[in-house]
Amino acid sequence: MKLPILVMVASLLTSAVLAVFIFMKKKEMVLASKKSSFLDIKVRVTQDVLGEYQADVDKLQKQLDDSNGLVTELKTQMGAGEAEAKKLKTAVEACQGEKKKVNDEITSIDGEQNNVKAQFDKGKEAWTKEIGDLKQQMAQKSKVCAFVKKDSQEGNKLCGNTIPEAPKPAPDKAEAAKAEAPKAEAPKAEASKQK
Repeated sequence: MKLPILVMVASLLTSAVLAVFIFMKKKEMVLASKKSSFLDIKVRVTQDVLGEYQADVDKLQKQLDDSNGLVTELKTQMGAGEAEAKKLKTAVEACQGEKKKVNDEITSIDGEQNNVKAQFDKGKEAWTKEIGDLKQQMAQKSKVCAFVKKDSQEGNKLCGNTIPEAPKPAPDKAEAAKAEAPKAEAPKAEASKQK
C-alpha cells in the first residue's frame, strides 16, 4: 500500500512542481511580452526620429548644394568684378598721372603769367609815368613858342595860340560842284546807248 501512496505523493509533488514551473514560465512570458512590446515601440519611435533626421539631412544637403551653386556664381562675379576693378584702377592711375601733368603745366603757366603780369605792371608804371611827364610838358608852354611868328598857322597850332580864321571862298566851290554834275550825267547816257 505504500506504493500507491508513494505514487500519489510523487504525482502530487510532480504536479505541484509542474504548476510552479508553469506559473514561473508564464510570468517570464508576460515579462518577455511586455519587453517585446516596449522594444517594438522603441524601434518605431527610433525609426520615426531617424526619418525626421533623414528629412532634415536631405533638406540641409539641398541647401548646401544651393549654397555651393551660389558661392560658385558669386566667385565668378567676383572674378569679373576684380578684373573690372583692375581696369578701373589702371584708368584711375592714368588719370591721376594726367592730372599731375596738367597740374604741373598749370603751375608752370601760372608762374609765367605772374612773371608776365609783373613785367606788364612795371611797363605800365613806366609808361604811366612817361605819359604824366609828357602831359606836364604839353601843359607848359614851350620856350620855342616865344620865337614862333604870330602869323604862322602851324606855329600857333603847336604853341596853343588862337588861330585867326581866314575868309573862305564858298561861292567858288558851289559853282565847281554844279559844273561837275552835268559831266557825271553824260557818262550815264553813253552807257545806256551802248546797251
